[in-house]
Amino acid sequence: MKPLALKKCLDILQNYLEYPAYSLESRLHHRDEKQFIDQNTYSEILNDLRGIMRWLNKIHFITQKTLRALNLDAITYLQRAELYYSVYCVHWKKIKGFTLQKELDEFHKTFPSYTHLKWIPLLTQFLEKISHFSWEIALKNKPLPEKISIMQAVPSFFVEHLMPVMSEQKIQANAKAMNPFKDQNYIALRIVLDKGKDETALNVIRDECLQFLHRNRIKTKLDPDIPFLIHIPLIQRKLVSKSKFYESKKVIFQDKSAIIACILVDPQPLELILDVSASPGMKTRLIQELTQFQSVIIGGDIRRDRLKATEKLLNQMETPNTHLIQWDGANLPLRIGDNFQQPIFDKILFDAPCSGSGTFLNDPEMKWHQNKHILLKNVIIQEKILKQLKKYIQSGTTLIYTTCSLYPEEGEYQINKLINKPWFKEMKPQPLMKGISPSYSINDSLTAILSSPEKQIIGLGRIFPAKQRSQGFFYAKFKK
Repeated sequence: MKPLALKKCLDILQNYLEYPAYSLESRLHHRDEKQFIDQNTYSEILNDLRGIMRWLNKIHFITQKTLRALNLDAITYLQRAELYYSVYCVHWKKIKGFTLQKELDEFHKTFPSYTHLKWIPLLTQFLEKISHFSWEIALKNKPLPEKISIMQAVPSFFVEHLMPVMSEQKIQANAKAMNPFKDQNYIALRIVLDKGKDETALNVIRDECLQFLHRNRIKTKLDPDIPFLIHIPLIQRKLVSKSKFYESKKVIFQDKSAIIACILVDPQPLELILDVSASPGMKTRLIQELTQFQSVIIGGDIRRDRLKATEKLLNQMETPNTHLIQWDGANLPLRIGDNFQQPIFDKILFDAPCSGSGTFLNDPEMKWHQNKHILLKNVIIQEKILKQLKKYIQSGTTLIYTTCSLYPEEGEYQINKLINKPWFKEMKPQPLMKGISPSYSINDSLTAILSSPEKQIIGLGRIFPAKQRSQGFFYAKFKK
């Protein structure tokens, strides 16, 4: 990385380490660096910042171990940023020590005011030391939960919080699946259903798409549960995004977890559907596709910028019969009457705001916002919105509740609280689709109420990054 680009990278990282409340990536965007550097350099900085964020606790662990070995204690935030960058370059970008040393020397010469004279020899010692770092020695005698946290680059809160409902092996597998590993991570490519679920049209577009992918030596995996979904390696995404299929909106990228949520809605022509948290609009669009654009959707979001982006997407894809409103889901501005014969909404989809603990692959910075305060905040918001939705549920209304979270508090525990509320007594669990894993078994009362004669819990399910190659998601479906 050239000196000016490295300076910008370290400035942003230093600022993040000192004031972590704001997202690291947003600082790069807000600084409007694009007007000062070329696009390739901008992308290089962004990729390095994302990489450092993804492996932050591993990088911190290596840094701290090495600093102790060198008897270094007090360092500035800028110096720590330089060390983090160095560890990332050596251990993840696989840059040779002498090459990195040359890059840093050039940076120090270009910006001498950034560097204390005593720091340069200490940095040289640090670079020599980290090149011989051994995970086997560093993690010796560490308990398994701590090893999982460090080796899979997830916070200890994530590991400890899932241990009551998931084995250590499964926690490790799911954490690993949310980190990028060559040839292991796949992304979902969805065929746009302009003609609804017309099987002939679907097969034609899918065959054309597969031919293109095979010609470009892109690996493909047809989804076993969803006929209009193709999985391709994440590292080959750019090849598809430049293709005629993508540019003409015949295919789009959409995670399997979100597609399942839309399928569970089971939208039908002429139905009135409430999409409580519609942004960024991909699910709203698919719901309309599944009804050949004959349903009516009312959707909204609390943030104006997200709603504007949703509106832009739906307009670009020419999505009719969809109405967007800026609202607070806990206080919906929808008036209802007292004596109506038909349900005001046939279907309600509530993709709840949550911790995002199932989305680390796409949003690595989300890892470091996992704590009990954030979790409790989201649980309270979910409860408030669910309480609001009871006004819009009448006989015949189906409620689909989803979260992109692996924590039981945002899934099974929410349903466990709902089933004891008077307004929820008439809600009956509905079967989910093939390919969804069972939900966590959290207590006997929930199991007894929602179990089928075969002792399987009805109406609740999950998908996991390690098993379904998607985001971690919870689903619940009930009908009054």
